[in-house]
Amino acid sequence: MNKSANETKIVTGIAWYRPEQWQRLREVSEDVENLEETYEAWLQTAERMIRDGIPADIAVEKVDLDVEEVLAWCNVRGLPMNATARSRYVSERIRQKYETSVASRAQQLVGPERGLRVL
Repeated sequence: MNKSANETKIVTGIAWYRPEQWQRLREVSEDVENLEETYEAWLQTAERMIRDGIPADIAVEKVDLDVEEVLAWCNVRGLPMNATARSRYVSERIRQKYETSVASRAQQLVGPERGLRVL
């Protein structure tokens, strides 16, 4: 069965860390005990989770995380730097991406002359 263009696609985001920032992530995270010791160990876990832990009908998007950017985001919101906050950050990035994508597509379909406003 083919999916129509109007069907909702389920997307899940996964935080994708930079190898050169792994130690910094461990330094600033309140939940360091839940983080792997090395980037390589985290990468193996993340790849296994994507391969074995997420249903095939769910699209996975790796969200590049800059530790300093996430830390600033947490500070502005008064959140601790932990898994919950990092998950919120990833969710927000995915949501923003798709809201922007939907707004752009709607603008293409309706056109600026029709006065479409997406808030």
